[in-house]
Amino acid sequence: MCLLILCGVAKRKMKLLMQNIRIFVAYTLAIVLMPLIAGAAESEWQTEDMVRTRLISERIGTEGQHEILLGVQVQMQEGWKTYWRSPGSSGLPPIFKWQGNDNIQSIAVEWPRPYSFDSFGIQSWGYKSEVIFPLRVTLKEAGKPITASLEFSYGVCEQVCVPVQQTLSLSLPAEADVLSDHAKLLNEYRDTVPPFFTSQSHIEAVSAASTNSSELEIVIEANSHLKQPMLIVEGEDGDYFEISPPVIEMAGRKSIFRITADLVDRDKPLEGREVVVTFLDKDMSLEERVLIK
Repeated sequence: MCLLILCGVAKRKMKLLMQNIRIFVAYTLAIVLMPLIAGAAESEWQTEDMVRTRLISERIGTEGQHEILLGVQVQMQEGWKTYWRSPGSSGLPPIFKWQGNDNIQSIAVEWPRPYSFDSFGIQSWGYKSEVIFPLRVTLKEAGKPITASLEFSYGVCEQVCVPVQQTLSLSLPAEADVLSDHAKLLNEYRDTVPPFFTSQSHIEAVSAASTNSSELEIVIEANSHLKQPMLIVEGEDGDYFEISPPVIEMAGRKSIFRITADLVDRDKPLEGREVVVTFLDKDMSLEERVLIK
């Protein structure tokens, strides 16, 4: 009888031991394989001496998704810079040329907040060290596999400027609706994209008015003190806007920017034109299309 009891206890212990081993193996595999699965949502690095670039994805698959967030990740060697969509009077803006895409209806590039830096004695707008350009990708068929193929042209500068052209491609399967290990960083950059004026509760008004045939004023009014206001103005391709330091009024709540315009189409008056205004302050940014009155 004692022998039977001991055998029963031993069997139960052995069964419990085997269950624990299976749980341990499954847990270990999950820990080991999850970084590999999450890290699969990326293309190979395309590398030059001073910069490397790749495509990354917020998710590792398209299951249940009608829109996917991708990003072009650019990492530069120390001292090198790259440019925003409107770099100023020097620099090369990034150009995104999509080719050979599969199951993609549209791709919208979002532009993280740029920073001002000196480029050969001229103020330019762009990024140092690293930038990720978020891409909102709309699928033709929700939840189906996609392939995004990009010819990416841009410039990087240190003491000299170097044009770079790279081909990037990324495919995502129709499975695994799981965030990748790139999701956090990708969304951090997306959060810096200047929002439209209507979503900025502390900006009360943005207006533009011509003062003569080649000059205009843009006025930003806020309900709180503006700290370090800066402005970027974009018009038609080839237009150049020289912006003077702002005049501050209303106890720091109003910034008046006086701007000289060098326009490609000089026969078309300033009044009635639409310009894109990107306003940057120390703790905020916004973007707005403004009609010049």
